[in-house]
Amino acid sequence: MKKVCFVSSYSCIGGAERSFQSMVSGYIQRGGEAFVILGEKGPLFDWCVEKCIDVFILKQPSLKKGSKIQSIFNLFCFFVKIFRVLFLNKCSIVHTNTLRSRLYCAPLFFLHYVRLIAHVRDIEKLTINKYLVKLYNTTVVISNAVKKSIEDDCDLNDFSKVKLIYNGVPDYIHLKSKIETSCYKNQNQIVIGMLGRFDRWKCQHVFVLAAIKLLDQGVSVNFLLYGDAIRKEEEDYKKEVLLLIPEKYNKRIVYMGFSNEPETIISNFNLLVCPSDNEPFGRVVIEAMSSGTSVIGSNNGGIPEILGVENSDLMFEANSIDALADKILFYLSNYSYFKVKTDLNYRIYKDKFSEERLLRELSKLYE
Repeated sequence: MKKVCFVSSYSCIGGAERSFQSMVSGYIQRGGEAFVILGEKGPLFDWCVEKCIDVFILKQPSLKKGSKIQSIFNLFCFFVKIFRVLFLNKCSIVHTNTLRSRLYCAPLFFLHYVRLIAHVRDIEKLTINKYLVKLYNTTVVISNAVKKSIEDDCDLNDFSKVKLIYNGVPDYIHLKSKIETSCYKNQNQIVIGMLGRFDRWKCQHVFVLAAIKLLDQGVSVNFLLYGDAIRKEEEDYKKEVLLLIPEKYNKRIVYMGFSNEPETIISNFNLLVCPSDNEPFGRVVIEAMSSGTSVIGSNNGGIPEILGVENSDLMFEANSIDALADKILFYLSNYSYFKVKTDLNYRIYKDKFSEERLLRELSKLYE
C-alpha cells in the first residue's frame, strides 16, 4: 500500500478532526504507511504521539490576515518545508483535511509525481474552489450538500474530479446500555442530548429554547449539552446560549463541557438531537445510528441524506423551536416506534456509513 501524508491545519478535536483520526488510524491498521502534518500543537498532535504516528508541525498561518507579500512568503516557506518532508519520507500522496491545508498544499501540483487529494467537510461558497478543484487530482466531499456547494463554483469539465465519499465511524453498538421500556414510564430517567462544537449554525440555542418550552409544559426530561468553543466568536455564542438557561432549570438543562469520548456519551443518550442549520454532514448522527441510539435532526444540509426518505418523520424544520419541541414529544410518546427506527438506522449505518466502507473507498483513491 502507498505511503500517505495527511495534512490538517488545526490540532483541536472536533467532528472533522475525529474523521481525520479515523482515516489515519484506519489506513495504518489496514497495513498502509502514513504520517501527519499539522499546523500547530494540540490534542490532535498529542493523539498522534500516543498512537506512535509520525507527526510534523509545519505552521499554516491564516492567509486572510497580513499583506499579500506575507501570504506568498508563508506559502513559499510551507512549500519548501513540505517538499523536504515528502522527499525524506519517499511519499507521493498528500491528503488534506481543511480549507487552509488545501490552500497551503495546492502549490504541490507543480510536483507532477505527487497525487493531491482534498477532503472538503464544509459547505463552502468560495470562488477559490474553482481553482482548487483544478489543481487537485481528487476532491472528496462528504455529502451531496457539500458537493453542490463545490460544483456551483466549478467548470463543467472538473466535475469528474469531485467524488462523494460519506464519512464512516466504527461500530459502537456494543457500547449501548440496554434501555428497559420501564424507564419510559418514569420520564425522569430519560436523557436527551446534543453534542457538537459551539457555533451559531449548530443551533445550540434552538436546542435549549425547545428544552425550556417542554419543561414549562411539565415534561420531565433531562437535557444534556456537550461541546465547547474554539474561536472567540464561538466563545461569545456559547456564553449567549448558556445564559438562556433559567436558574430554575439548571438541573434539567445541564452544560457538560467537552468530551473526548463522544461515542460513549451518545451511547448513553436516550435520544440525540442534531438541530444544525445546513449541517454539511452530521457525524454525530451516524455515531448515534452506529450505537443504537434514537436520533432526530433538522431537515436540511447533509442530515436528510443520512437518515433517508424512510426516516422523514425523524426530521424537523431547521431553526424552529416549536418543530423541535413537537418532535421530542413525538419521541416521548412513541418508544416502540422509535425502537423499530433505531434498528433500521443501524442497518443503514452498516450499509452506508461504516468505517470499513470509508477506508475501502479511500484506499481505491490512493492506489
